[in-house]
Amino acid sequence: LHTVVPAGTWFGATVDADEGYGLAGCTTAPAFEFADFELADRKVLAETFPQHQGVIERLTR
Repeated sequence: LHTVVPAGTWFGATVDADEGYGLAGCTTAPAFEFADFELADRKVLAETFPQHQGVIERLTR
C-alpha cells in the first residue's frame, strides 16, 4: 500500500491483528528536517478533531 499524505496532515498506522506485525516507512520530499517535526499530542488532537476520538485513542498514548 502506498499513499501520498499532504504537508500539514496528521497520519498514523496500526496493525489490526493481535498477533500481526507491520512495517511502515515515511519518505519525505523535500528533505526531512527535525526542526519541522511535531509529535502529536493526544489531548490537543482530541480537542481539535472530536469526531475522530476513537482513532486518536487507538493511535496515541
